[in-house]
Formats: sequence, structure tokens, C-alpha cells
Amino acid sequence: MNQCTISGVLATDVSTTTVGTTTIAFFRLKNETYVPGGNNRVSYIPVKFFGKRAEAIVKYFKKDQPILVNGTWAVEVFKDQQGQTQTNHVLHGRDFEFMGKGRTNQDQNTNGNYQPPTQGYNQTQQAPPQNAVPQQPVNQLDYNQNNQSPLW
Repeated sequence: MNQCTISGVLATDVSTTTVGTTTIAFFRLKNETYVPGGNNRVSYIPVKFFGKRAEAIVKYFKKDQPILVNGTWAVEVFKDQQGQTQTNHVLHGRDFEFMGKGRTNQDQNTNGNYQPPTQGYNQTQQAPPQNAVPQQPVNQLDYNQNNQSPLW
């Protein structure tokens, strides 16, 4: 089983690209891990979302906003400009949740209290019927068919 759930704040603004008809959203997630005695460990995790979820990420998130991401850990293999094979580790996001208060200009105008959109991504979804078939994921590797380098 390959499932990762990581929370943090967007360390970068969301960048996007489109391959065929699939939107790909990319950002780095800043995750701080508590270490007893101080000196917490900070990690910057590359995250990609695909399709409709990528479009929702672009619409609702900006740098410094908190988010919880659930997805799979992936190793992307590509050829660089010199023809050398390279690899990158990235979290392919499957789902996300709004979290707590953020630190964007919008939030500062509301005294630092982050309010997710009233009609945001998760608020409009209803639970599927018990006999519903799970949605098939977008083929996340299509964008790399021509050995294009990843978004970072």
C-alpha cells in the first residue's frame, strides 16, 4: 500500500500546466516535524495534483495557506536537457482538506482567521451511495510521455 497524508503550508504559489486536456497543479508543501528539545525539522515536499482537483487547488490555495494532502508517493523518471536520466520524488495528491488559519494577505484583512470558501471543493461534495464504484484516477504519467522534465 502506498498512501501518504501530510499537512503543512504551501511554500510556493501553485503553478499549472496542461497536457492534452489534463491540468497539472504543482506546489511545494512546507511540513514542520516536532523534534523534542527544539530545532524542529522542516521538509519541503513537492506535490502534484491532476485534473479537477488540480483546478480546485489553483482556485482555492495560495502561498502560506495551510492544507492537508492525501496521496501516493511517486518516483518520476525523466531525461534532462543533456540526455541524462534523472529521478524526482513527488507526492501525487489524490484528496485535500482546508485547515486552520493561513497567513495570506486575504487572511490578514480578516484578522488572520482563514475562512475556506463557502462553496469550496469539499463543501459541495456529498457522500457517495454505498454501492458506488470508486472514481478511476487520471493517468498521471501521460504528461511525461515525451521525456519532459517535471515542473520544478
